[in-house]
Amino acid sequence: MNQTQNELNNLYRRYMLRARQRDQAAVCAFFRLADPVFHQFACIPYFRSLLGKEETYSIAAETAMEFLLYHPVENTHQDLPRLLKHRIRCDLINLAHKKERRDRMTRQPAVPQDRIDDETEDADESGLLPADPRKEPENLLLQKETVRLVHASLPRLKEQEQDIIRRFYFRNQGVAGIAREMHLSENRVSVEKRRALQHLKAIFNELRLQEP
Repeated sequence: MNQTQNELNNLYRRYMLRARQRDQAAVCAFFRLADPVFHQFACIPYFRSLLGKEETYSIAAETAMEFLLYHPVENTHQDLPRLLKHRIRCDLINLAHKKERRDRMTRQPAVPQDRIDDETEDADESGLLPADPRKEPENLLLQKETVRLVHASLPRLKEQEQDIIRRFYFRNQGVAGIAREMHLSENRVSVEKRRALQHLKAIFNELRLQEP
């Protein structure tokens, strides 16, 4: 880093340390320093077209607040401004990709390739998915009749199971994303998802038997 970058890095570190001691002035000073970065991302056409300028700015600011309060600062050789930009960029890209996937599903529902491995893990055990989802990406949970059964069955699942099923099958989130947002381990999410699918299968059978 050159002298100017080093001075900026030291300011970042100083404000981050003081903010963690509940120094409100340090929080404000940090955000004044970072504000041009938020505007820079908000003006990028890709993010602006998918998320909107104000939403992009808001997401960048939220990421910066998390960075301010929780990013480790013990290593004095870190380039904190660069790391903050990288964190913001990653969060925005993830959200933009989710928005693109939702838009594609609205036009033509399909199972994205990056979720196929997650789904094949439960295919044989649950009996809810086709034997070879790679050949049949429109799996049963996305078929009209099964979606109707899912909606009818969800209230009979535990609250956490309902949340995971909704996120996985209707919001198009993968295990890693669900784990991050629900503050659970990926293994825990996989276990809960498998259990929820088993419960759904049993409920489906009940509902089908009750139908005329």
